[in-house]
Amino acid sequence: MADERKNGGGKKDKVRLLLADDHSLFRAGLKDLLDGTSNFVICGEASTGPEALEMVDKETAGYRADGYPPARDGRIACTRQIKKAHPEMTVLVLSMYDDESHVLEAFNAGANGYLSKLLSAQDLVRAIETCIRTGT
Repeated sequence: MADERKNGGGKKDKVRLLLADDHSLFRAGLKDLLDGTSNFVICGEASTGPEALEMVDKETAGYRADGYPPARDGRIACTRQIKKAHPEMTVLVLSMYDDESHVLEAFNAGANGYLSKLLSAQDLVRAIETCIRTGT
């Protein structure tokens, strides 16, 4: 999840990212990769969908959902709930699955982008920057 805010002078701040993945080693690698760039700052990490949703609610003003049910596919349920509560939030799904059904399911849930875990580090950073800039 990404949130791009501007500071008081109109200059863009770093893009704030929340990393959500059930594999702590993968999250740590993403954090090292993305937090080391001049464009991103990691504002939180979550290992479950409900944990990610609670963190998003804490980071944003306004709507607060009352409890989040556990889901069979955390990425899709989490995406759907975040986009319902915070439509302005950019949600990128990073997955090892690259078949059409998984991609379509993510976009139908409101994802702004769908990226393969097989991307190189450089391509991942570029894809995130493009999605934040264009919204897709």
